[in-house]
Amino acid sequence: MTQRIGYLIGHFEPLHRGHVRLIQHAVGLVDKLHIVILRHPQPNPAYPVSLEDKARWLQRAFNNFDFISIHTYAIDNINPEQAEANAQLQVLRRSLGIPEDAIFISDESHSWTSLLAADQFIALPLHQEYDSEAIHQRPVHYWQHIHPTARREYSKTIAVVGGESSGKTTLVYKLANYFLADYVLEQGRHYVDYALGGSELALQYSDYARISQDHAKAIDLALETPKAPVTIIDTDFITTQAFCQSYEGQRDAITTAYSLHMRFDHTLLLANNTKWVDDGLRSLGTENARRQFQELLKQLYQEHEIPYYEISAAGYQERYRLAVDYIQKHIYAQD
Repeated sequence: MTQRIGYLIGHFEPLHRGHVRLIQHAVGLVDKLHIVILRHPQPNPAYPVSLEDKARWLQRAFNNFDFISIHTYAIDNINPEQAEANAQLQVLRRSLGIPEDAIFISDESHSWTSLLAADQFIALPLHQEYDSEAIHQRPVHYWQHIHPTARREYSKTIAVVGGESSGKTTLVYKLANYFLADYVLEQGRHYVDYALGGSELALQYSDYARISQDHAKAIDLALETPKAPVTIIDTDFITTQAFCQSYEGQRDAITTAYSLHMRFDHTLLLANNTKWVDDGLRSLGTENARRQFQELLKQLYQEHEIPYYEISAAGYQERYRLAVDYIQKHIYAQD
C-alpha cells in the first residue's frame, strides 16, 4: 500500500502550542510528515535564533515520532505573491527529498495554498488563540504559549555580581522569587564544600578552572527548560577570574575562555559598600581590599567589553528595588 506523505513549512520562531497542535493534527492524516523550517523574514532582534536552534526545538519536541522528518532550508522566505514562488516551492521539495506527490499541509489562513491545486494541499482549522506573529514579536507576554524546548533562547540571563559580602546571593533569591524564575548559585562555595572539605585552606590556582566548569554546567542545566523570561545567575566568570587574580596573583585560562564565550544578557554590579560579614570563607574584608577588588572587576569588564549596570545604594532593600526596576524596564517592558 502506498504511503501518504505530507509536508509542512514554517518559521517556528518560536515553536509554540499552536504549531504543536497543527503538527499533531497533520500526523494523523498522513503516514509520513516532513517539517521544513525556514528563516524568519523579519527576525526579532532581541532574540536572535538560528535555523539550527529551531531544528533542535522541533527534534526534541517530536523525538518520539519516527514518522516525522525535520529539515532546515536556508531561504529567506517564499512569498506566494511572487511569480517564481511555485518554482521555489518545487525546488525546496526536491532538494529535501520530499516526493512529488506529497500533500502540502497548513492552517486554513496560510497563503501558500494559493500556489497549489485543490488536491495538493490540506487546510486545517486555525488555532486563533495562538497568533504566531504576536508571539514572535512579544515572547515575554506570550511566554506560557512557548514550547519548553524553545524557551532557552527566550529567557534572558541576569548576572548578579560583586565582591565578598555585597549581598549577591540574597538578592538572587529575592529576584528569583519575584519573577518566579530559575536561578544558579555561585559554585565556588559549593566547590569548597564538596571538593575541599569545607575550608578554603586547601584552595589553590588549579581549582578555579573546576569552579568555572561547575558554574557553566549549572547554568546550562538551568537554561534547559527555564520557568520564566529571565534566569538569575549568582556571580559570573569575570568575578571568578577577579577572585583568582586577587588570591592567586594570576588569571586562569579556562575561566578566561568562559568569560569570552559564555556571555550573559545583563550584568548587575553591586557596589562594595555594604557591611562586611565574616562567614569563614571570606578574606577581602578591609576597606582597601574591597575597593581594589571592585576596581579590578570594572577593569575586567572593560577589557572584555561587557557592559554592566552598577547598583551603588548601600541599603539591601534599595538594591532589591533597583534590580527589580532594571529587569522590568529592560526585559518585561520591552516586550
